[in-house]
Amino acid sequence: MIGLRRRFGLDASEADKRTRIVVAEVNGNVLGFVVDQVSEVLRIASDTVEPPPRLGNVDRKYVQGIGKIQDRLLIVIDPSLLFDDGECAAFAAAASA
Repeated sequence: MIGLRRRFGLDASEADKRTRIVVAEVNGNVLGFVVDQVSEVLRIASDTVEPPPRLGNVDRKYVQGIGKIQDRLLIVIDPSLLFDDGECAAFAAAASA
């Protein structure tokens, strides 16, 4: 499992009743991401995702785009951008062991 707080450079926090594990396939590997909470799970059509806007000094290297659903804007993170080639290789090696 990968804690996204650390990946995004945030302070660690204790797990509580809202903490969840989000499972996703990344580059052919099934990974679990520890997140603070999940409010809902949505399916977003790719044609509703636009490139990310300029976010000032905010690091947007993990942002795939901005999804639009009705009157809501959602930041879409590309999980494949969370890891470098060495980490992906380590995941693949662990999966085949």
